Amino acid sequence: MPDIDTDIADRDRGRVIQYVTDKYGYDCVGQIITYGMLKSKAVITDVARVLGFAPQEAKVITKLFPQRTLNFSLNQAWTGKDKKGNNLEDGYSPEPLQALINSRPSYQNLWNIALSRACVRRGDYADSDI
Repeated sequence: MPDIDTDIADRDRGRVIQYVTDKYGYDCVGQIITYGMLKSKAVITDVARVLGFAPQEAKVITKLFPQRTLNFSLNQAWTGKDKKGNNLEDGYSPEPLQALINSRPSYQNLWNIALSRACVRRGDYADSDI
């Protein structure tokens, strides 16, 4: 299906969308949405910020995450195991992370909220793709 890829200023985007819809018909125009999942470090950082933690506190937590594994869930960081039950990476131990989270009720609250947000898919409209 053909498409038009043109950069349009935010202030004019609505007018362009309306023009294309009027020209080609409502049933022939759609906006493109992209989906993504919050990664473990990002969700900890975001939730910590919302809860009023200093950025350094979030960094202390994320520094205890696996350092060489790219895509891992918070549960995998907590257990040190991947989906198949294998170690996430050689030399990684989840005990320091668990000890830090369990050391303060505020960290436990942060972790629990982050767990509930980590699996949420975000949908963002592409800049001006229609």
